[in-house]
Amino acid sequence: MKRKFEIFLWIYTFISIGFVFLLPETIPIHFNINWEPDSYGSRYIMILFSLFPIIMFYGMDLLKKVDPKRTSVEKKVKDYNNMKYIVCMFFVLITVVYYWIIFSGGNNSAFIFNIMFGGFMILIGNYMPRLPESFFMGVRTPWTLSDKVVWEKTHRLSGFLFVLFGILFIVLGLIAEESLYVFLFVGLLFIVVLPYIYSYIIYKKQGGR
Repeated sequence: MKRKFEIFLWIYTFISIGFVFLLPETIPIHFNINWEPDSYGSRYIMILFSLFPIIMFYGMDLLKKVDPKRTSVEKKVKDYNNMKYIVCMFFVLITVVYYWIIFSGGNNSAFIFNIMFGGFMILIGNYMPRLPESFFMGVRTPWTLSDKVVWEKTHRLSGFLFVLFGILFIVLGLIAEESLYVFLFVGLLFIVVLPYIYSYIIYKKQGGR
């Protein structure tokens, strides 16, 4: 699987960079809340977008090798790799959608992004409880990194929150788009802060000092 995915990423990278030269010299690089372009820049910025997934792929491989908890990572290397594939594919899809917006003029951009981002959060949430202890991935607090039980319980909660957030994000994008970005800010803050606090509470219950 890893070798096939690696080959796919290289093919994608070369094709994506090739598309850069089909773009106009100036392209939209930022959009307002209504998905209307409000800033423009050079088309060559898309080369960075195109390279990012392959950089993430090898970067996460490198982090696995230098992780002080690499023994734990190696025991669950399949789950670690699956998370790596999900993250890389998300950035592949972002680049593809960005190209589509530029070539098509942005039709249904918000709908596509909402589904893609919500789906990404749901996938991440499903894999959170399976993540191995790591200094570079997951909910890394002083308490999760010092106790395996705290790590596991915190990631079960975090996984549930990610899935719930992803579902609500998709639903709100369909029925109440005007409130979506308020939810995005509040929701992301909630799924970051709550597991942090929860990990401390569980650590104390485990007898930590």
